[in-house]
Amino acid sequence: VAAGSGKTLKVILETGELVDLAVIRAAAELAIRHGADFIKTSTGKTPVSATLGATHVMLQVIHDLDPAVGLKPSGGIRTLDDIAQALQSGADKVAINTAAVATPAFISEAAQRYGSSTVVVHVDAKRNRDGTWQVWTENGREPAPLDAVRWAAQAASLGCGEILVTSIDREG
Repeated sequence: VAAGSGKTLKVILETGELVDLAVIRAAAELAIRHGADFIKTSTGKTPVSATLGATHVMLQVIHDLDPAVGLKPSGGIRTLDDIAQALQSGADKVAINTAAVATPAFISEAAQRYGSSTVVVHVDAKRNRDGTWQVWTENGREPAPLDAVRWAAQAASLGCGEILVTSIDREG
């Protein structure tokens, strides 16, 4: 997407794969140089659970490079305080999955406190043999007893502003 083309370029940085701060910075610089309008950080592609600390490192790197780039951390957001910290670090939105599945009321609480446009429910889904889609949590490591389509509808009714659905089967 060319800068000034009128199109929005959203980039996902799988920060869980990046362990060296210099590499994280280089990846963010590359995205920004090529016109990224919005960067979603994702710390969930490693066997280690996503952490708020990893999310904050990525937010700080991006914010230092270009404060105008929109930011949405995903991974490690489990409490209202985590959301507050992410927003204070420069995030525009936050994506929640595991905490939302464990406590659906968390979606409503977050939307009421920070606004629906701030809350993105991230649905990791995997196709079952019968063709239905099942929700997974803990960075795609734990199956949840939820149908992904029904869960997305429920999350919307609880007040989230966006739903991001990724297919575990198709790497996103």
